[in-house]
Amino acid sequence: MATSHKHARRMMTCFRMMDHWCGGRTDVYVGIDLLVYYVRGNNKESAAPDVFVSFGVPKWPRPSY
Repeated sequence: MATSHKHARRMMTCFRMMDHWCGGRTDVYVGIDLLVYYVRGNNKESAAPDVFVSFGVPKWPRPSY
């Protein structure tokens, strides 16, 4: 979660740049401030990055991360 207005604006700027960079690709998902489980089947190993890019996954509908 953004801790200030300045942080929130920077998160959104990064998100827009990455989303634009990925263009119309349907196998790339750009996320913002979502809980990500990075070890399959282990819900104790997680992170909530400000912005992230997942390659090789469907853009929509997307599975859980």
